[in-house]
Amino acid sequence: MDFEQTLDSLRDELHSIVRAERRDDISWNWLATAVCGIIGEHSTGISRAILMTELESQWHALSSNEVLNAEVHRTVGYFYSRVGNPPSTAVFELKIDGMRTIADTQIWLWTVSGAPEPGGIAAAAGTARKRNTGDMQIDFFAHQRYYPLIGGAEFQGFFSQTRTLLATALWKSDRGGGSDGQPMHTLLPTTALAFVLRVKDDPGLSDAMRKHTDEALLRDVFGVAFDGRRFEACGAPVFNADQVWCKIAQIHPPTTTTRDGRSGVCQELECVYEQHAQAGAVTVAFWDNDTAVARLFKTDDYIGLLCPVVHTRGDGGLATSLEYGPQTIAFAMGHVQQLPGTCMTQTDIVRNDLGYFDYSRYAHRLRVGQLRSDMSNVTLLATVQLVSENKPVADPDCEGATIDRCAVRLVDASAATCDVTLWGGDLGRQAARIRPGQL
Repeated sequence: MDFEQTLDSLRDELHSIVRAERRDDISWNWLATAVCGIIGEHSTGISRAILMTELESQWHALSSNEVLNAEVHRTVGYFYSRVGNPPSTAVFELKIDGMRTIADTQIWLWTVSGAPEPGGIAAAAGTARKRNTGDMQIDFFAHQRYYPLIGGAEFQGFFSQTRTLLATALWKSDRGGGSDGQPMHTLLPTTALAFVLRVKDDPGLSDAMRKHTDEALLRDVFGVAFDGRRFEACGAPVFNADQVWCKIAQIHPPTTTTRDGRSGVCQELECVYEQHAQAGAVTVAFWDNDTAVARLFKTDDYIGLLCPVVHTRGDGGLATSLEYGPQTIAFAMGHVQQLPGTCMTQTDIVRNDLGYFDYSRYAHRLRVGQLRSDMSNVTLLATVQLVSENKPVADPDCEGATIDRCAVRLVDASAATCDVTLWGGDLGRQAARIRPGQL
């Protein structure tokens, strides 16, 4: 029995086991890739019963609602295992394995597969078996907006390394020309994507990813450099267009509003310029279909935008309000975890109109959930949740005297909590005036 007949037989048997709606739901391409992967893992041979068990397990993994509702998908298997498309809200992280033009055209195609798990997740998995679906590939039409990254001098070599991207609202289509009448599945062009950038100082990177980082691009295009703890300005960028690199402080939910006399959906990200000593704030707006791009980001991520629509500027020419526009290209970098023992240092803080220190837009403050053992000299902005009664203790340096001691529980936008002990002196007296709900 040849390979094609064997696959047809396996397809029939798997269809009867998993009760797929139609036999064609189990795509020939997915089945062939899965079978080759399983056989490759069992070089000494495998029985048909074990092969079917493995296939059934992989099929259910692809089809389960739990997997479909995962935060980020790192496989293209969904586009082979299902008729139709995954939910438009699903977010994928994909690796660009190669790129080419369609013969006799100027149309660019990326060949993509599932991106590898982040280093921390992969390490936690130990010796867990690699998902075979991660080795599947599919072609992806590159939107013309990204052609400058392919041919622009500022981006020379951008695709020469293993580049990953975040994308959502993905749809597949058959562009025709498949062998033996099989469909040529291809992802349609979209601008709901962001290219992932990396720095060597990120302890969450795998060893393989650490060989391909983006310090040069961050310096030349955005004028920033990572110093091991945060981004700092490092000179004027060579990219001759509007650009911003900032850290996301808050993501607002989408709202319906009116612009230019018509109703639309808008979603805003409140960000800060971490690289400036007196950190300025900037609001990034996404309108209508572009709100899909906001799904690619989380609080504390870094976002880079080339060619945004700038509405207002503040002191020093920094944009304070901008929009993801028809020529904008987005870049993303996840929060860089601080290693235990990191000492956060204090820098200048701007004052508000009343003359008080304004910590709400202070770029170098931590969120409560980021606190680690042995950190010192940290800056937090949080809401008082609980205040204890004064519980004085004996003063070891003064017989018969006591030291005031009061505990305060804080909670911030991340919903994490921490307890802070205020000791004696001015702090002890101030604690008596603290009330729940105060900032």
